[in-house]
Amino acid sequence: MSFTNFIVKKLPTNLMLGFTDLLLNLSPKNMIRILDILKPLARNEWQAKGFEKIKELVLENHGCVGATQRFSQQLSRETKRKVFENFVIKGLLEGYDKRYAFYEKYGFGPPATVAISPTSRCNLHCFGCYSAGHDETNELTFEEIDRFLEQAKAVGTNLVPITGGEPFMNKELIFNIIEKHNDMLFQIYTNSLLLTKQDLARIVKAGNTILAISVEGLEEETDKRRGKGTFARVTENMQEVKRLGGIAAFSVTTTSQNLDLILSDQFIQAMIDLGCLYGWYLMYVPLGTRAVPELMPTPAQRIYMNKRMEELRRRYPILLGMFFNDGDVLGGCMSPNNYFHVNSKGDAEACVFMHFTTHNIREHSYLEILQSPYFQRLRQGRAANKDPRRPCPVVDHPQGFRQIVKDVQARPTETDAEKMLTEFAPFFDRYAEEYKRLVELEDRKNGA
Repeated sequence: MSFTNFIVKKLPTNLMLGFTDLLLNLSPKNMIRILDILKPLARNEWQAKGFEKIKELVLENHGCVGATQRFSQQLSRETKRKVFENFVIKGLLEGYDKRYAFYEKYGFGPPATVAISPTSRCNLHCFGCYSAGHDETNELTFEEIDRFLEQAKAVGTNLVPITGGEPFMNKELIFNIIEKHNDMLFQIYTNSLLLTKQDLARIVKAGNTILAISVEGLEEETDKRRGKGTFARVTENMQEVKRLGGIAAFSVTTTSQNLDLILSDQFIQAMIDLGCLYGWYLMYVPLGTRAVPELMPTPAQRIYMNKRMEELRRRYPILLGMFFNDGDVLGGCMSPNNYFHVNSKGDAEACVFMHFTTHNIREHSYLEILQSPYFQRLRQGRAANKDPRRPCPVVDHPQGFRQIVKDVQARPTETDAEKMLTEFAPFFDRYAEEYKRLVELEDRKNGA
């Protein structure tokens, strides 16, 4: 019997959860002892190194250890059970086996994650939103999403961010999706303003859904962009999710103007106090009909972000991710190897920041999308990129991206997408060159 089958079939979930809770609440010294006992379970060198890395983090009292302890202490039993089953068992173990079988058959692996935007409609109209310009009249039906998710699960794709627009413009659609596919793990990017306490209770009861609630900073910054009183309402929702034993995260768009605030100790502590267990920093990229290149963090600010994020992760008990500035952590761009996006028209986009497509879920299967020449070329480009600190095809390798779009005859998915190839091309080219220069300068400073 394989290791995966042993974990899945022989060890009850409640037993595994009880052991995990016990481990997370031990002293660092006893955590190390348990990890030493578990290390022989490693199936390969990579997993053995993983145990050693965890030991290092425990010994230095890294923030991620405290963050994991907060998950253990804050979540309800049912939420912990569903996250363990859907993320660890079905995502990491069973999902890995399915993805590896796919790799052996087709020569490349399917993504672990696929994002879906059921709608482009939103109850807000935030300046600079990346989805501005998408067709608000064309939306995905439950049947279309259901069919697509069944195909995704079959090959080991089990993690599903839902974005938009505002997903809860159609509440029942979202509830039907997360309740029907209760063996998947969903993360919904939402402004949360349409959610009632009853809605929040239903989401937490499902156990398989995380709310990534959007802010722009603290009260002044959030209310300025999203409307007066918004910050008070979203923070109330964060606290309610915490009270119910669910998972709330914050999501913030990183711009040249708010970067210092959202990377401040004050902001991070405020998010922790509100119950957020992790947070996403989404880099602003000038896309859509209201694109503003000046809002994009400068190359120098990106360098600062990397250094500051390392410090915040070490000091605070909260998990923090940067999209797309975590290339050095992830080994390069996630798209489309580990993730792609389906917009509200069904277009398969390699990323929410790549508004071009050649395939649509209404006309093509999951496999056909993954095998498309467009996705194949992007996978080749990722493999050829030797510096994961410059991961993004759009921002860090814009000339190569423009060539791919031309070669595969990808079509734009929103009204102003082609500006990336024309009007904004000089901006992206200058940006990429300057960021490359600064990265190389950092290497020289560090003796690399």
